[in-house]
Amino acid sequence: MKITVNRPEQNTAEAQQRRFQEYGISWGAAAVYKVGGNKHYKIYATADRTHCPKESPTNITALLKIMLNENLCYIGKAYDSDMYRGHGNITQKEWENIQQHESYKTFEVLN
Repeated sequence: MKITVNRPEQNTAEAQQRRFQEYGISWGAAAVYKVGGNKHYKIYATADRTHCPKESPTNITALLKIMLNENLCYIGKAYDSDMYRGHGNITQKEWENIQQHESYKTFEVLN
């Protein structure tokens, strides 16, 4: 999996608000993963429900929509508006590795 980072050139409050509106996201970290190939896969999501409980479902839904539209295997957002996109496929072995490194997160199955 190859990851690209997308962040505003100037990380101002105005730039973040524009990105929030553009992508339909809000404050709070969130991530969505598509594990497996293009035909048979599972989708997992996680979000910062401790600090942003109301925003988490909105962020997960928006990221899932972007991930599926752009045919990504991973999309995540930092607390602000920085976004990370994963290209390719996440194998089961890579997924196990991700879970080990993100052990503090709870992953929900979306499909």
